[in-house]
Amino acid sequence: MPQIVESIGGSSRMITLLTLVIHFVHPLLCIANYLDWVRHQSGDDALGERIVIAYLAMSIIATLFYLLVSSVFYMWAWRYPEPEEIAKRRRIYGVFTNLFFSDLPIFLVEVSIVWSVGAATGLQITSFVFTCISMLYSGLRVWTFLMVKVIKVRAPQPGPSVAGARMFDAPPGARGPAAYGGSPDGRDGGAGGVVPPSGMYSPGARY
Repeated sequence: MPQIVESIGGSSRMITLLTLVIHFVHPLLCIANYLDWVRHQSGDDALGERIVIAYLAMSIIATLFYLLVSSVFYMWAWRYPEPEEIAKRRRIYGVFTNLFFSDLPIFLVEVSIVWSVGAATGLQITSFVFTCISMLYSGLRVWTFLMVKVIKVRAPQPGPSVAGARMFDAPPGARGPAAYGGSPDGRDGGAGGVVPPSGMYSPGARY
């Protein structure tokens, strides 16, 4: 297994490839299920026209969003696996898209179908099982991503937000050294605000 991961290009590319394959096979199975069985169930004694049209619409939307959005992010993450944090972010964008525009809508429609007719054909059950796998995978990836983001949020630290020469305890209107670049007693040494020790020559001093 480690040799396979290394031959692909590392764990980051392995995860990207797994995500790409799962989300590619899912809409294909849905389309095959529609062509094989769902489209023939529009009668009132079967699924009904509303479910058939909804299944077709969800299958088309899932395929389009995969081809035009999700797969772009997956290939982007595959092409540039480093830095890994950026590759993860690109991959999760694709997973977000696939979850909300493919996995979840099709899952709801297929649950309705299974609830109505049960296990009608082998391909229908295969499509339903793979829909559950795809949605579970996408949901866990999104949930993990959000939990990591929440954990990384740091609580605000007490105390001053900026360190420096600030007069926290001075009365209103008081001037500190940073206000005029001089010494606290108002003398200016003429050399960048530095007051020389007593008895030493200063270029700005008057004798």
